[in-house]
Amino acid sequence: MKKLFASVAAIVALGISAASAADMPLKAVTAPATVSLWEFEVGARYFYSSGRTRYTLGDPFIPGQINSQLIYKNLNSHAGEGFARTDHSSGFFAKGFVGAGNIFRGTLNDEDFPPGIDPYSNTVSNVNNGNLWYGTVDAGYNFWKGPTFKVGGFAGYNHFREQVNAFGCTQIATNPAICGAPIAGNVLVLSKTENWDSLRIGLNTAVNLNQQWKVTFDGAYLPYVRMSGFDNHWLRPDINPLPQSGTGWGYQLEGIVAYDVSRNFSVGVGGRYWYARTNSGTTQFPGVPSSPTTFTYERYGGFLQASYKFGQPPAAVVAKN
Repeated sequence: MKKLFASVAAIVALGISAASAADMPLKAVTAPATVSLWEFEVGARYFYSSGRTRYTLGDPFIPGQINSQLIYKNLNSHAGEGFARTDHSSGFFAKGFVGAGNIFRGTLNDEDFPPGIDPYSNTVSNVNNGNLWYGTVDAGYNFWKGPTFKVGGFAGYNHFREQVNAFGCTQIATNPAICGAPIAGNVLVLSKTENWDSLRIGLNTAVNLNQQWKVTFDGAYLPYVRMSGFDNHWLRPDINPLPQSGTGWGYQLEGIVAYDVSRNFSVGVGGRYWYARTNSGTTQFPGVPSSPTTFTYERYGGFLQASYKFGQPPAAVVAKN
């Protein structure tokens, strides 16, 4: 009997101890986080943009004389892109994107000036089709970091290629000898193909507004730009094609607002503006010295994007009482 009472007493004592322990709050337990040295982000974008290219043709014999100017404007485009970025815990990063698309609409103004062409001529053609592709790769280092932001410098390379076709020709000035009788809109009259290769030096800034919203800004100066291409006058075999080249400078700007739908998946909206210009350039007509030419291009628009991140530390796990 004594043994029975001793056993019951021991069981009661254990129950009281367990109940007391249950009433006490448990200390939060954090699962050990796996620290990743690398973070990766990959994604895709839809880029809607418009553009403008121009070249101003000087005279090969008379310095300062402008003979003609061709302006391709409102070059609207749909394009798809893939992009990626990797960051190391030390602060080094690499990023880049590649894209391609069509040019589905635009206008060409082709001007000729006295005394080369007299009277002044200004013709209009429709750009009905074309294409573009481009790519950028950068490498850099985040030299300033805080809990909610990072600022890094980078250097890189950009390639941009654009090809467009212009159809028909209508004179809108006073020269009856050039398209005075309009050329039908289904006749290919002019094309241009340009390749722009650029070195990039810039800053990349990312700011976390809160746990889900982030703003990124990317600005690059192009200290060296090289343009190479050719101009096709399809109704004039004597000047088809005309080789063109030049070197110059430019800049590229981009901003993105992104929202984290989950820890790894995010969506965003952004905009960009690209500009480049040659300081020295030439167009080579047959049988004469090269003609001094200034080339410029602009492209600007907005994009939608979605991306997925890898390599982030797991969220802390907290035990509840």
